Amino acid sequence: MDNITITLLAIAIISTAGLALGNLRLKNISLGVGGVLFTGIFGGYFIKKYNIPMVADSMAFIQLFGLVLFVYTIGIEVGPGFFASLKKSGLKLNLIATAVVILDVIIAIFFYKF
Repeated sequence: MDNITITLLAIAIISTAGLALGNLRLKNISLGVGGVLFTGIFGGYFIKKYNIPMVADSMAFIQLFGLVLFVYTIGIEVGPGFFASLKKSGLKLNLIATAVVILDVIIAIFFYKF
């Protein structure tokens, strides 16, 4: 098989296995879209470990495209609940996040000085 066929076959297998992993439920918990991400990480590890030949130009595109699709699907899943929770407790959570960042800066300056 040539490198293009191997690359496409690896993408198809990893994507299908990731979707299957994401659909598995264990006591009302599932990975969802994250299953594809974790399967992609493991697949990349084994591809690198066993020196499976891949098309480098295609792999750079696939990595970026996969990341974009992952962020998009997470946004689709979480988006509606995000705005509802922002209306409910958004100000309180943003103030806590701001306080954490400010506290981190103060601690970093403290460690830098001493």
